[in-house]
Amino acid sequence: MMSYVVEYFGLNGITAVISALIFAIGSYLSWLRVSQQLNTTSQVAVGAALGFSFSVFWFWLWDAIVLDAFISHLWIRILVVLAR
Repeated sequence: MMSYVVEYFGLNGITAVISALIFAIGSYLSWLRVSQQLNTTSQVAVGAALGFSFSVFWFWLWDAIVLDAFISHLWIRILVVLAR
């Protein structure tokens, strides 16, 4: 069942494990900030919502605009690679 879900989302086993680890580390760091009283639960929730929103926007922007230009023009590929 799990392999079907992983394949449905276009992942392989390695990317699924890495994604789960990143999510676990992010959850731990969020819990740590609240437990150390550096942030409130509301602040962490808003930060997570903003981060999620910007990541969805970035993936949409990449798919809608940048990917076509990236594939079509060599100079854009060079700019994207150098900007990293």
